[in-house]
Amino acid sequence: AMERRGRLVSWEDGHKPAGSPEGGTLMAELEEERSCSRFFSVFDDVLPGGLAHAIYGNAVQTNGKPWGMYVRLDDARKSQDEDVAPERLAAVESEEERQRAIALCAVKHLFLNKAGPLLERDYHKVHGAAVWCLSANVGCEVQYHIDYAELHRYETNQIYPPLCMSCPQLAPG
Repeated sequence: AMERRGRLVSWEDGHKPAGSPEGGTLMAELEEERSCSRFFSVFDDVLPGGLAHAIYGNAVQTNGKPWGMYVRLDDARKSQDEDVAPERLAAVESEEERQRAIALCAVKHLFLNKAGPLLERDYHKVHGAAVWCLSANVGCEVQYHIDYAELHRYETNQIYPPLCMSCPQLAPG
C-alpha cells in the first residue's frame, strides 16, 4: 500500500458522495508544500510528433470513450519512444497495453522531461501519475469519467489534492 502523506483535517465542501463511509469529509493537509513556486506554467511542443499522433489516433479510434490508468514514475523513466511507433503499437494485441505504452511515454515527456526542471525537487514525494485520454468532436462534451482522486473520495470520503497536474491538448495538424 502507498504511504499517505499529510494530516487529515475536517473539510466540508457541501458534497457527500453516495455510498461513502459515514462521517464528515476529510482532506489531507500536506505537511510539505510543492517545492515549485510557479503555480501555473504553459509548455509548447511537450510531446514528440510520433507520440502526439499515437495519442490522437488512439483517442479517435476509441470513438470518444475515455480511458485512463495509473503510471508509476519509475516505469515512465524506462519507457522508450520506439514503444509508440505506429508499427510497434499495431503489433500489440491488447488495447490496454497499447494505451499503457502511450501513457508511459506521455508521463516521461511531460513530467520528467519538459516540466522536469520545475518538478524534480518534488519527485521523492511522487509515486506516479494518473493519465486520462479524453476526446470529443467540435461542439460536443467530453464523456463523463471518474478520476482516481474522485474514486478514492467516493470510497473513503478523504480528499488528497495532487501536487501537480497537467492537461495537454492535442488536435490534428
